[in-house]
Amino acid sequence: MNTRALILDHDTQRRIQVAVIKARANPTSLGAIRRAAEGIPQGNVIKLADRKSGYRPPMQSEQVLIQQGYRAAISFEYQPVGLCRHLSISVDVPGNLPSPAAVEMIAEAFDFSIPSLTEGKTHMWVEEFEPGHEAVNLVQPE
Repeated sequence: MNTRALILDHDTQRRIQVAVIKARANPTSLGAIRRAAEGIPQGNVIKLADRKSGYRPPMQSEQVLIQQGYRAAISFEYQPVGLCRHLSISVDVPGNLPSPAAVEMIAEAFDFSIPSLTEGKTHMWVEEFEPGHEAVNLVQPE
């Protein structure tokens, strides 16, 4: 876990808004999501070794770098429940994750419903995206 400062200044909030608009305009189909998930064990932690060789995520995400080494990637995807927003939050130091408070603040900046986070209505897991680098992932219905 990482306990660095989180700075969501006006410029960062503007870049987040632009990223959300761009991502919403390019949602990933349910078929693409199902094909990508095929054979990957579902759980609270997904490692690179859990994926097929050559795996590439089906969604196009919009990246936002946030001061103090945070990175957020937003995409929209169709799930069985309908259109969902998918947010991935990481930090720049291998082996570290953002703190729960930082995840909540960044999720709120991307218009995630915070009560849904705390009430379990948001699917949340940790996923390794590069060797030694993991991100907290959130998926929440629109």
